[in-house]
Amino acid sequence: IGLAILLVVILGLVWYVQRDSSFMSNLFNRSDSGESTEEGKGQDQQTGEESPDSAGTTPETMLTCTPELFAMDCAAAQDPVCSVDTVIRADGSESTSRTEYISACHYCKFFGPDNVMDFGDEKVRTQGYTVGTCTASPATSDQKGGN
Repeated sequence: IGLAILLVVILGLVWYVQRDSSFMSNLFNRSDSGESTEEGKGQDQQTGEESPDSAGTTPETMLTCTPELFAMDCAAAQDPVCSVDTVIRADGSESTSRTEYISACHYCKFFGPDNVMDFGDEKVRTQGYTVGTCTASPATSDQKGGN
């Protein structure tokens, strides 16, 4: 009977993941810029994307993965990082989001050398990361999901 219950739970989870396209985004504490509680705050009016100034970072200040990070053992204690990502949906729409990772090592190994993660109907392309939590910046504190 225990095996039957486990099978039902697994099948239910598979059905839910296929039905809810935002499940993978929510799983990693990701919040899309379009879901901000203050409409339009920190967004470029023409594209709906966050401008570099509103994100508190510019492409020049974003860090990227190095070969040393890919070779590193992630077990060592490190500072958390906040990634800035572009979420590309199956319908072609895009949004900018932030995700916290427990370390740069974990972040780099999650995305891999091509900086893209494919979740089926969504692709996430990372733009880089900053050291610290996503809530450390006043510009992003209202956009962290799950709290």
